[in-house]
Amino acid sequence: MAGRSPLRRGHWGRKLSARSVRKAYVVLSRVLGFAVKAHRLAFNPAAGVPLPKAAPAEHVYLDELQVEALAKATGQYGLFIRLLAYTGLRWGEATALRVGRVDLDARRAHIVEAYANDNGKLYLDTPKNHERRSVPLPKFLVDDLTSHITHRGPRSRRTAVHGPARRPAPRRKFPPTLL
Repeated sequence: MAGRSPLRRGHWGRKLSARSVRKAYVVLSRVLGFAVKAHRLAFNPAAGVPLPKAAPAEHVYLDELQVEALAKATGQYGLFIRLLAYTGLRWGEATALRVGRVDLDARRAHIVEAYANDNGKLYLDTPKNHERRSVPLPKFLVDDLTSHITHRGPRSRRTAVHGPARRPAPRRKFPPTLL
């Protein structure tokens, strides 16, 4: 391993991604920074080290047929999947959306709260960037939502759409056959 940077090779000798290198650097730099504050080191040798640029993740967008196939495959969560796909709502926003925040006549969903995850514990919080927003709903989705939520009453605190009780694992990689 002579001549190889320890930050560029993983445990099994595979090359690490730029993101992994940056994460390792942050940990190392903070440990060394603490050593400087504790007067164990005169300076932080990690300061100013050039880091590899992290390539932006490639976005994958499903087409209409893929969205409908996924919605059908999820059974009871089909409407939830369509809501996410056709409005761009985040998981936490969609699961926190209450019946009283859906204006079927104006075809708008008012996003005022979202579920957040803290070490596996869900709690209600403000949406991302702490900004409330109003999201347009496509007509075909309004038709599905109308039949789903009208019996709950306009002031109901119940969720507008039935979604999974907990958030799926972040950044999960699905096999290409599902996409």
